[in-house]
Amino acid sequence: MMDEVARLVPFYVDPSQGSWSGAAASAGTHSGCGAIDLTNLSAAQFDELVVAMRRVGFAAWHRTPEQSDWVRHCHGIAVQPGGKWDPGCLHYSAHDQVVDYHEGRNGLASNAPDDGPRQFVGVTWEAYLAAQAPEPEPEPPPEEGDNMWMIIRDPNGAAYCLCGAYVASAVHSADEIIAYQTAGVPVVDLGVAAFNAHLKGREMRTV
Repeated sequence: MMDEVARLVPFYVDPSQGSWSGAAASAGTHSGCGAIDLTNLSAAQFDELVVAMRRVGFAAWHRTPEQSDWVRHCHGIAVQPGGKWDPGCLHYSAHDQVVDYHEGRNGLASNAPDDGPRQFVGVTWEAYLAAQAPEPEPEPPPEEGDNMWMIIRDPNGAAYCLCGAYVASAVHSADEIIAYQTAGVPVVDLGVAAFNAHLKGREMRTV
C-alpha cells in the first residue's frame, strides 16, 4: 500500500514507525499490523499524503503538535479487506480508529470531527486495486463480409441487432429482444469496450 502511496505523491515519504511497535504515545495502535507513521514533511505535504493514503485504503490523519505531545506527522491504519467492521490483524485500538474514520471522527480520544477528505471513506486496498485493473481487451468486431445476425447488449442495457458486417439496428425494448430470440437470433452480453468495438464503423439503420 505504501509503495503505491509513494508512487502517487511527488515527494519522498519517510516512515518513522510501523506495525508491531509498542510505543506508548501510540496507545496501542501500532501493536498489531497495518499501522504506520510518517514524518519530515511540510504541513502541505502531510495534507497531500493523507489524500493519497486514504485513496488507497488507509484511515489516515495529519497529526499536529496542537493535538498532543508529538511532532507533526501522518498517522495511518490500513482498513482491512472487510471494511469498517473487519478487525483483521489490527490491534483493537487501531480498529477503533478505523471505525472512527468511517463515522467521521479524528481517531483521537477527543472524538473531534474528522479533519481530512471524506471522498475515499469505504475504500479498501482490495477495492482500490480492482478499480485500477484495466478493462479486458475488446473482442474483435466481425470479419468483413460476415453475414451473421446477433443481438449485442452492454451492462447499461443498450442493445443493437447486428445485421451483416456493416449494419446495426437499435433494439428498443425487451419484447424486441424476445422476438429476435424466438427467431433464433443469439443474444450476447458484452462489456462496454467490446460493445463499442462491435458498433464501431457500422452503418446505423432501422432493419
